[in-house]
Amino acid sequence: MERRLAEVDKHVTEFVGKRDSSIEQRLAAIDQQLLKCTEVQADELKVRSCIEGAVKSQLEDDKQEEQEIEKRKTSVIIHGIAEPAADTSEERIENDLLQVAAMLEELKPSDVKVDKVIRLGKRMPDNTNEDEITSKPLAISPKL
Repeated sequence: MERRLAEVDKHVTEFVGKRDSSIEQRLAAIDQQLLKCTEVQADELKVRSCIEGAVKSQLEDDKQEEQEIEKRKTSVIIHGIAEPAADTSEERIENDLLQVAAMLEELKPSDVKVDKVIRLGKRMPDNTNEDEITSKPLAISPKL
């Protein structure tokens, strides 16, 4: 009888040991899965913050572009005004401003003030033939 009890005890101990080992393996697997889930959540947060940053940047770019478009809506391009022959850029700009002011005085618009006058394009070298000289257009931005 004692031998039988010893055998039963041995079987129960082995069975409990196997179950214990099985439970420990399952717990280890669950811990690994939990760790992976935590890593995935961290990766998702990184991806989310990266996407949010990209969206914010794109929204800012779009807003700036819309502002530039609104600004350009009021700009005027004038062709055919002769380019000044002045040597310095300040003198050329002043001459262009005077020509635009004379033109606006002739048209008599109400409350129009010029913010900027810019020649569009590259400056032609001074040694070009007089017959080939073409004036570059003027871009005028009014003050809003």
